[in-house]
Amino acid sequence: MGQALYSIRALPESSDGQVRSTINQVIRYIREDAASPFIQSEALRCLELGAGDPNKGVFNLLKTSMRFKRDEAIADDLPVDDKRKPDIIEVLIRPVDQWLLIKLRGIGVGDCDCFHMYGACLLWALGIPCSLVTVSADPERPYEFSHVYLASYWNGVRTPLDISHGDYPGWEAPNLGRVKEWKVQPNWQESALDSGLVVGGLIVAYFGLSYIMRRVS
Repeated sequence: MGQALYSIRALPESSDGQVRSTINQVIRYIREDAASPFIQSEALRCLELGAGDPNKGVFNLLKTSMRFKRDEAIADDLPVDDKRKPDIIEVLIRPVDQWLLIKLRGIGVGDCDCFHMYGACLLWALGIPCSLVTVSADPERPYEFSHVYLASYWNGVRTPLDISHGDYPGWEAPNLGRVKEWKVQPNWQESALDSGLVVGGLIVAYFGLSYIMRRVS
């Protein structure tokens, strides 16, 4: 696969801080990659797949072209010798690289944030407002955000799109009392950034990854 060029970004200690910082990076990737001609072309294909319904098209495209794979498994596959690998808790494959991965290998991989980062990018490329939705869904961690999915606002109507776990557009993951929407629109408050954090990217073979690790003292 060749040599991997990478950097690692530190996250805050708190669970909410980790979610906030990760979502911020996800939204940056969405905004940056939506202008890519590859993403634009794939977004138009979603309209065809959905017979004019972009929500259905995006849902169906990603359901058939991506495979769920947990962050720790992706991190383990990283072909480098780095003592920090065991501390990696998030792996982000940005949309343009997910597109390339699918074209080269026939299937993309990622967990829920990768699914919905790519889905949101396709919607945004079509000019459709959308949000990332974080919820507390793990009974063992009822006060922490543990799942993310999409909310599309096509024609002003909110439609949940849980592509990684749902069976159809409109299905919404249950939550244990915590839910927050993060708008992808450009006027989203950039102040959510944690100051002093270094944004890192990672490139492996033909596709790019961003690895995020827990900050250690």
